[in-house]
Amino acid sequence: MTYNNKKQAATFLPLFILLFTGLVAVTASIGLFGKTVASWTLFVFVFLFSGFLVTPINSFFLEKHGKLKSYLLKVAFNIAAFGGMFAGLLTALNYYIREGHVRAVKAEIIKVGFERSRGKTTYPYAEVRIGKTSKDLRFPYGSELDRYSYVVVELERGVLGFDVIVNWKGATE
Repeated sequence: MTYNNKKQAATFLPLFILLFTGLVAVTASIGLFGKTVASWTLFVFVFLFSGFLVTPINSFFLEKHGKLKSYLLKVAFNIAAFGGMFAGLLTALNYYIREGHVRAVKAEIIKVGFERSRGKTTYPYAEVRIGKTSKDLRFPYGSELDRYSYVVVELERGVLGFDVIVNWKGATE
């Protein structure tokens, strides 16, 4: 391996780690966001805006060391890397750091359906509205949701002010 190849590999490795970390963070935050009572548009806005915000700062480095000439590729890299890390960090902060006070909210079931999960197993889910946000709550295999009109959802406020769904169960009244 020549000097230039080692230098190029040393430059590409941090860029790869940034990209991989951002993709892992956004993937993990999608799971956490499913239990957070917030609009999906806010999550997407944070993801995209933080990537666009970093692009002018990081553009020169990506052009010089990452050999990225296309502005579109620079934006895509920054959204995936930095947008993913920032959205993942905010979602994780809100989910894991909570007030400690659990409150129960009764939410009306809007729709009931079945979700296929890994193979032929189907799990029942109920779409409920909590405040202004619609959420799909997945129930254990074999649960019959047709007899329920409501779902009692236990919520706990996260550090960023968004409610986190702790537990839920069906209720007739």
